[in-house]
Amino acid sequence: MICDNLKKATFLYYYLQINRDEIANMANGGAQPNLSKALIEELQILKPIDVVLNKHPFQEIINLRESITREISGLNKIKDLLLSKLATTEN
Repeated sequence: MICDNLKKATFLYYYLQINRDEIANMANGGAQPNLSKALIEELQILKPIDVVLNKHPFQEIINLRESITREISGLNKIKDLLLSKLATTEN
């Protein structure tokens, strides 16, 4: 699938994420399984029609996920700071 726009690229990203286990099972090799270019090219990817692709809010989902990830990171930093201050004031 050639991604000539952001919606197609976002669809492909989610498709690969959802099918990650199946794709990983295609890997061959012993100690370190390998996904070759040929194996990746053999993937059968359902290509939605443009009407369906344009209706789905892929980019909005990615933006929301990124925003939530940043918020969680900020909250974790605040939590660590507060725990650090709490530990120093108890001693």
